[in-house]
Amino acid sequence: MPDAIAPAATRQAWPAGLTRVPFWVYQDPAILRAEQESLFEGPVWNYLCLEVEIPNPGDWRATFVGEMPVVVARDADGVVGAFENRCAHRGALICFEDGGSGAKDFTCAYHAWRYDLHGTLQSVAFQRGVNGKGGMADSFCIADHGPRKLRVTVWQGLVFGTFSPDTPD
Repeated sequence: MPDAIAPAATRQAWPAGLTRVPFWVYQDPAILRAEQESLFEGPVWNYLCLEVEIPNPGDWRATFVGEMPVVVARDADGVVGAFENRCAHRGALICFEDGGSGAKDFTCAYHAWRYDLHGTLQSVAFQRGVNGKGGMADSFCIADHGPRKLRVTVWQGLVFGTFSPDTPD
């Protein structure tokens, strides 16, 4: 087991000559996190869906990249985009269903933050508060908030995405 993955406290628990993976490996949260980062969030292309599943503008699918929920959608210009299916405000799921059609945007059910089909934040409910109370700080900038977006490519009818800018085309 590489030292970069195994926590120092557990590296000693892997006896020399062992021919099977010790059970603790499957329960160690640090190993799970390292696997998620290197296998799914690293410089790799992840399969997201078939292009035929989102043939029309406004069509979308919910899927996963590792443990991370992701939305894949086709915009009005026919461009396919993908973003983390978590509201930037409190982390709630934005899309609860497996897919849909005819969407113009997505709205988080928790506090009604609204995103376009590429996951760009468009509006925040009660951004200026109600009757002079509450609301976002004057310094709040919508452009600075939103879920993480994936680079997307469509190849031979398959839609792939990556979180890493270092992934080769």
